[in-house]
Amino acid sequence: MPRGLTQMSEGGGGKSKQNAGFKRVMLYDDGESSKLRFLTDADEMYFDWFHKYADPGDKWPTKRRICLRSALNAPCEDCDNELPSVYEWMAWVYVYTQNLGKAGDGRTPVTVGRRTYYQENCNEVRLMRYASFHKASVKAQYERLSTLLDYEFEWIRQGGEKDNKVSYVLERGD
Repeated sequence: MPRGLTQMSEGGGGKSKQNAGFKRVMLYDDGESSKLRFLTDADEMYFDWFHKYADPGDKWPTKRRICLRSALNAPCEDCDNELPSVYEWMAWVYVYTQNLGKAGDGRTPVTVGRRTYYQENCNEVRLMRYASFHKASVKAQYERLSTLLDYEFEWIRQGGEKDNKVSYVLERGD
């Protein structure tokens, strides 16, 4: 797998016509899962403090801004305004499919165990961004395998949409 900016060829430039935004790996209910492959190994994942905020009209503070005081030792207006923060880690992954609990455009019903999910074919790069207490399963797989890059995994949510305690399990795929 290619690594390091200095190893990148000069070709392949140009402007993308796609939106500059990117999608995240998002699971909302118990048993939902993403079949994925890591593009960032565990020892290269970024982690730091992020301030939580909401856009006007949003119900919950789902947006994040890096804490400048923590990341850059610079003045941080969000810290000065006592905006809540959370310690999170991030990794780039390639998501093959997601099994979600609700039907949607382009989703196909699939049975997993005793439950029906709605499979979405993603086939795109997404960002995993989760609180630090969700790292245990990722860390365990990394310690067992020495790398996450060579394997497919299933990222599985444990805990319902309204549960206060949610956890995630990373299982090695087929």
